[in-house]
Amino acid sequence: MRHRILIALTIAVFGAMGTVAQEVDTEVDAEEVPASRISVGASAGLRANFMRYSELNKSIYPHNRATLGTSIGVFGEIEWGKELHWGLRPELNFTRRGGKLTDVRNDMLSAGLNDYTYSAAVTYFDLRVPVLLYFGKVCSTWRPYIYAGPALGFASAGRFKVVGNDAGKEASYKVNATGDNVAKARLGLEFGVGVKYNFNITEKMKAYVGVEMAYDWGLTDTYSGAEKNGNAQVNNDYFGNNYSVRGSRKFSGMEVRFTFGLPLKGFGKQRKSPKPELVEEDRMPVRVETNATERTTNAFAGTNCFSLDEIIEMMAQGSSVEGKTICSVDDINFDFNSSEIREDSYSYLDKLAATLVRMNASVEVKGHTDNVGTDEVNMRISRDRARAVMEYLMEQGVDASKICYSYYGASRPLVSNETVEGRRINRRVEVEILR
Repeated sequence: MRHRILIALTIAVFGAMGTVAQEVDTEVDAEEVPASRISVGASAGLRANFMRYSELNKSIYPHNRATLGTSIGVFGEIEWGKELHWGLRPELNFTRRGGKLTDVRNDMLSAGLNDYTYSAAVTYFDLRVPVLLYFGKVCSTWRPYIYAGPALGFASAGRFKVVGNDAGKEASYKVNATGDNVAKARLGLEFGVGVKYNFNITEKMKAYVGVEMAYDWGLTDTYSGAEKNGNAQVNNDYFGNNYSVRGSRKFSGMEVRFTFGLPLKGFGKQRKSPKPELVEEDRMPVRVETNATERTTNAFAGTNCFSLDEIIEMMAQGSSVEGKTICSVDDINFDFNSSEIREDSYSYLDKLAATLVRMNASVEVKGHTDNVGTDEVNMRISRDRARAVMEYLMEQGVDASKICYSYYGASRPLVSNETVEGRRINRRVEVEILR
């Protein structure tokens, strides 16, 4: 019955993820949240398990030692927030918990055993629901995070075992961990740290691998009612009937886990207009003597900045554009002291978005200003403008998991701010092609 209840809860949680995604998608229009992202994956890890007792006589039980266990599972995750910094990750895990008491000295045992070892190894069917907080940018190769959440487990298998010395000979006794020898349910709190490494499996498919280290803090007593009233088949005080235990026994442990995940296509608001497509003429280099692109290209001579047309030309020739930066000076325009993109920039941004969609690379939008005004104002303007450009590009079909933004105010001028022309060039939005 408890397994049916857990399966029903699991289906409800995973089903709710679709609803949450739809709700986040609905909120996009109201709060301008860029997108949410869903991924699925699997995990496997090793645990150092131990038992925490509220009442344990150290003179009889001198050593409370850890044992090794395993944890394997599957999960689904949804990320949300302005920069996808928050995540919710329902998991289904099979986890082996327990511990052991060694060099136990008790001359009162009717079986005559002394210096024996009592060990527990119980497999739990876990439902974990951690909440994750990410640091860094969503398009970064490495994404560190912290997380915490409850872990509800149901004992499904395992054993309790006593091994001792009886007149120079080993004597052992073991029973199954189910039934009267362990509490049927266990609640814990898990919190830890982790990092993901994002990479491309194919040109159009992304994946990530990660490593986590967590502490699993047992909250509830794992003694069964039979152990409490003396009807258990075996416990740490006596491997036989009619001996009741006192206090509580909680299973805790440290866990190192490896993860592998596949992000699914994110949800975000989409413009009703069709995605712009590059025509053949767009693939050819533009050579107009007096236009803004030519002026910008000359200003960027000797730097890692390129015009969009130069990037398109490199792609058409099969050259790598990884690590290069598209610097837009006269192509992306805003009103004075505003982050509202002017309509005369839409055609350029549509062309840029189409190029990024075809490129299928991770990119970072960077906002810069000249040195006119205070540092605080310049940082705010560069932040808001970079974010506005990022959101516009996502509206045109750029994958939310492959784009992020940063801002620098006037701290990274491309040329000197001593002239009007120099300040014009430094007021720019860049798109760096990461990978």
